[in-house]
Amino acid sequence: MAEEGADLILLDVCETVSDRVGYPMANKDELNETASLVHSAGRRSVVRVADVRDVEALKEAVDGGLEAFGHIDVACANAGLISYGLGWELTEEDWETIIDVNLRGVWNTMRAVVPPMIAARSGSIICTSSAAGLRGMGSMSHYSAAKFGVVGLAKSFAIELADHNVRVNVVHPTGVKSFMTESDDPFAAALFERYPDLVIPTGINLMRTDGFIDPVDVSNAMVWLASDEARFVTGIQLPVDAGYSTKP
Repeated sequence: MAEEGADLILLDVCETVSDRVGYPMANKDELNETASLVHSAGRRSVVRVADVRDVEALKEAVDGGLEAFGHIDVACANAGLISYGLGWELTEEDWETIIDVNLRGVWNTMRAVVPPMIAARSGSIICTSSAAGLRGMGSMSHYSAAKFGVVGLAKSFAIELADHNVRVNVVHPTGVKSFMTESDDPFAAALFERYPDLVIPTGINLMRTDGFIDPVDVSNAMVWLASDEARFVTGIQLPVDAGYSTKP
């Protein structure tokens, strides 16, 4: 988005929010690296360390962006995390952490950005769901429930905000290459050792047999949804999944 001319509010919690999540989460150095990449593209950034579960922290970040830039045109509700377990074996913490970050975090993000977008009578909100928000997946019922919930939330907001010229859409990525997907998750390993049939098989996608797409593939879809080229696109679900949702 910076390469396409956007100034950005960059926000992340920059810490591990649960010891039940078995991979390393992003840190402040990586957030600052992102800001450096924005600046190298010739754009400005407002950087905040905040938890999407804290709506007041998100509103403070939005206020900082409004003070710096004067308006907010686009919001990407992209923060999320995953853990693994059979649905009846999940702990209360497993359930609450995933639902709170992946679903309530999206709601909080929209609550923070909608008022200035309504005031401007313009905006594009892009929510990240998942291929698991299109099809149920074994070992991640809490994650899938949250990602399906994102769809209902976004479609409802699309209806409510249409008269204000604010668009709301959902992107459904398949697995994306990152330090998260490249890390060894001990909780997932232990579960899949007990139940090997739950392992998501390599080659689940029609077009990428290694099971992963690149981050830029998702970014490109978000840039299009943010742009005037999609000015009458609202309430849709856009899979960026290399055909996963189509494959039998």
